Amino acid sequence: MQSTVAFLSHRSSHKDFVKKIVDVVKRDNCIVDEFDFYPTAKTADEIIRNLNISPIFVLLISKDALDSNWVRFEMSKAKQLYDAGEIKAFMPFIIEEDVKLEELPLWITRDWSLNVKTITSPKIIGQFIIETQRKIRCNENNAYGSLINTFIGRRNELDELQSAMYDSVYMPHRSLVVSGKPGSGRTRFIQKCIQDSSGLSFIPEGFQIKLPQKSYIDNFILQLHEGLGLSKESYEDILKLDPEHQIAKTVSYINRIINAHSFLLIEDEMSFVLYDGTISEWGKKIISHPAMIDSLKIFISSRVKPRSSELRAYPQIIHINLPSFTKEERKRLFVNYCRYYKVELSNEDVEWFVNRLQSSPQQLEHAVREIKSKNAIFTKKNIDNLIKLGDDVFSRIFSWFKGNDTALTLARVLADVDMISFDLLEQLYEEDYPEIEKLINMFASLSIVGFYGNGGNNISLDSGVADYIRRSYLDLDPIMKSRIEEIIYNKIDVDEDDFGELSIFLCGLRKQLLSGNGYAYIMPSIVISTVINLYDQGEYELVKNICLHALEHSSSYTNEPLQELYYRLCQVLARMKDSNFFTYINKIQDISSKDFLMGFYYRYKENYLKAEEYLLKALTINPNMQVARRELVNVYLNQCEYGEALPLAKENYNRKSTNPYHIEAYFRCLVNNYPWNIETKDTLKRLLKEMENIPSKRREELLVSMQLEYFIKSRSHTKEEIKNEIDEAMSLYPASPQLYRIKGEYESDKNIFCVN
Repeated sequence: MQSTVAFLSHRSSHKDFVKKIVDVVKRDNCIVDEFDFYPTAKTADEIIRNLNISPIFVLLISKDALDSNWVRFEMSKAKQLYDAGEIKAFMPFIIEEDVKLEELPLWITRDWSLNVKTITSPKIIGQFIIETQRKIRCNENNAYGSLINTFIGRRNELDELQSAMYDSVYMPHRSLVVSGKPGSGRTRFIQKCIQDSSGLSFIPEGFQIKLPQKSYIDNFILQLHEGLGLSKESYEDILKLDPEHQIAKTVSYINRIINAHSFLLIEDEMSFVLYDGTISEWGKKIISHPAMIDSLKIFISSRVKPRSSELRAYPQIIHINLPSFTKEERKRLFVNYCRYYKVELSNEDVEWFVNRLQSSPQQLEHAVREIKSKNAIFTKKNIDNLIKLGDDVFSRIFSWFKGNDTALTLARVLADVDMISFDLLEQLYEEDYPEIEKLINMFASLSIVGFYGNGGNNISLDSGVADYIRRSYLDLDPIMKSRIEEIIYNKIDVDEDDFGELSIFLCGLRKQLLSGNGYAYIMPSIVISTVINLYDQGEYELVKNICLHALEHSSSYTNEPLQELYYRLCQVLARMKDSNFFTYINKIQDISSKDFLMGFYYRYKENYLKAEEYLLKALTINPNMQVARRELVNVYLNQCEYGEALPLAKENYNRKSTNPYHIEAYFRCLVNNYPWNIETKDTLKRLLKEMENIPSKRREELLVSMQLEYFIKSRSHTKEEIKNEIDEAMSLYPASPQLYRIKGEYESDKNIFCVN
């Protein structure tokens, strides 16, 4: 494939600006004098040498660049090469607002009639360079162009979009929400829509943002800020504004992106479109803001379908839901991958794979790559591993992690940081980094990582997977812990004027929060995510203190993070049996959440009748409230009402079979459901096996307690045998409440459980 390297012509005073472009485009895809000119060589010779190998010339126009002899020399030589057809793309950008078009050479604006725009964002310029590189590659390489540009199926959905776009002449559309399960091709569908509407021959890049779970407008503004090349100081000033002025500022930033002839692509993890199908309040205010440009330029890839009532209330939003691919669509995708990777298969083999791989395009591509590297026979024998790529995300991931400590450690590192750059990962792993790159590619095939920020240089773990790992209490290797401390946290410099590494900036904010400082203007998203992580770790006193301090300085918070703070505070106060719980419970606006928290509080106070009353009220209002069902199971189990608990425990387990507490609760219901039949015994054994494979810090303790309870309640052992089992288990976990409960139940009536 022909080189598509881009020569960046600039004045030395803009080196920092250029470095940000390089972060987007990647080092190997551009020529910059600082990195690529040989030392001791003549500058003119180096300019000519590098221009001769660069099919793209990028001119960064500023006042001093126009006055620079070297920049004028580069422009002149690039003009000659462009006229000769050697340079395929001549890309001028004005990067200073005070530069006027009439100051540019006439051959650029008049003779060539190039459409020169003022773009002050290095990220957007980088995106235009990437798009130009794709265009050249597609033109020069038919196989690459076919793979990149092939779009299969979705004709009905594309027609639906066209109909929606022209269904009203009174309300212009501003946003498209595309929903569907992971692997359904949401982002590619969005890109296809933009590609078709703009008449492009390549996939557009766009201004990409990721919103993890429990993110709010602060995180949204941060990524806009970082991408537009604005300062950290100006970002902190925005956080001091009231919510309405934050919205207005955000709209102005989005308009800057639109005016730069780009678009906004949001990878949403239930923060813009929430888990219940409602749209966040700040999201609705942005979309409907009177200053927002009336153009369909905001695209949201969402796991959740917005409610119809929300769409009716906000007609500026179009929604398209993507169903699973049909067999015919899967077949066409599979054949296309075979053509690109030069894999030859019989029609029978194609049918065999397509019939079994029904999850996602990533699954199909992974299969073709496996056939390419091995062969079809080997891949058929290992088809179950490929099928697992489409199973429940947690079980498939951790099944694959089993026995691969490096992969598990990497996942734990990625779960610990919201986002981390490839550069920092390389510093963390040093000589082991090549293996890490391979694992990152595998993670991408599993659809559990995304690439964000400048040029996709930042890696982020799927928020659901990250949450599961954090809740599993898996400890990082001590060596890796110290490496993270050394490489990441020691790089934090709060006096920097800009953001530097986005991952370092976010880690710095979290460190600031944990130190007890900076509550006034710290990001609500950081406060909430830190509180959730600490709660999962059992740091209840610290959670309480952070919530109380954050509430003291919450005047700039919108309602959503404010409600989340009250919820988490009430949750921890209930667990601590703190009567201050009643000071804050009436701050909770959602009635079902309020009833759940009341039930949660009374369960810890051991008032099970009141706990049951409130939890049933919560489930009456919201029957799908999983946390309330789980809590109700605990209430019944604490009263030994196993028959009442069993159907709820089974439902919880079926919904999320990788949760160790769901496994344990379901096991307790079954093990106390006498008499055991063959099906019950088989299920109990299966649950024990599943607990063995759960990657949780508490797994061993829960497993030992379950094994002991099974041993005793099988009613097939002597008193001496049971005593020995109890003593052995207690020696391993002397403070385990589960073991004390099992021991107490046994000693209350030994004769029930013993054979003699």
